[in-house]
Amino acid sequence: MTEPTDGYKEQISQLRSDLNQVVEEKKALVRSHRELVTGIKGKIVEIKQFKERRDRCTNAVKDLKVRRTDLHNAIKEKVSKLHDFRTEIESKDSKPRLPVGMLKAEIRKLEMRIETGAISFEEEKKLMKVIKDKQKQMKGSEKFETSHEDERSLVNEIRLARQESDDVHKALQENAKESQVNHEKILVLSKEIDDQRAKEKEMNDKLDELTKKLDDVNTVLQELLSKYGQARDVEEVHYDEVRQEKKARDRKILDEKERIAEDKLKKGLKLTTQDLLALQGKAMMEEGNHA
Repeated sequence: MTEPTDGYKEQISQLRSDLNQVVEEKKALVRSHRELVTGIKGKIVEIKQFKERRDRCTNAVKDLKVRRTDLHNAIKEKVSKLHDFRTEIESKDSKPRLPVGMLKAEIRKLEMRIETGAISFEEEKKLMKVIKDKQKQMKGSEKFETSHEDERSLVNEIRLARQESDDVHKALQENAKESQVNHEKILVLSKEIDDQRAKEKEMNDKLDELTKKLDDVNTVLQELLSKYGQARDVEEVHYDEVRQEKKARDRKILDEKERIAEDKLKKGLKLTTQDLLALQGKAMMEEGNHA
């Protein structure tokens, strides 16, 4: 016999199964969502680090460009100065000049000759004139040699400036390359974050959908549980009425059997097993009532 609550039981069991399935699906999705968000946060930290490196290299490139320009201008100025300096030296005196050291030695030799030699006054005058000429030559040679020393110093300054310019250019290229590498990494990570953001939105939409589904299933389940409870109450009342009716019928039948058995007993007739059971049942029932 099918009970009135059997249909509710099947529906409730199915809804509880559906509810558990949705709960497990939502738990798995929440875990995946948490992992995705953690991954996005990690990439944001990486982008920040790459931006700091890129900006540091970019600023270095700007500073190095300024330094390179300054060096180029300085080199250009020194080269022009060297050209003018050489032109000036060549225009002033193109005659070959004796080294200062050699002229000093010759002057000293002539002075010694005057001091120690037995020479006439006229010869001394001639030697003094020669010494003056050589002293004049020596001054010219000193100026000439000083000019050439300045020239060599200027050439060395140009060489060092060009070397520094090459080093600056090399450092500039290295920083520019590193800046570009970091920028490209930022672009790759940004694209990955955009893709993951889109996936995160899909997950959020799915979570909203599952949450609504949980609410809907739970609402239906609660309604069924309420109906099931009401149906059970109705069943209990019905079963109680049926039990009372059956008890009344059984009592009526037993009373009839007792009456027949007692009537036989009064008449002295032989009692059957059924008569004895009826009398025994009456006695048990009376004991139960007294208890």
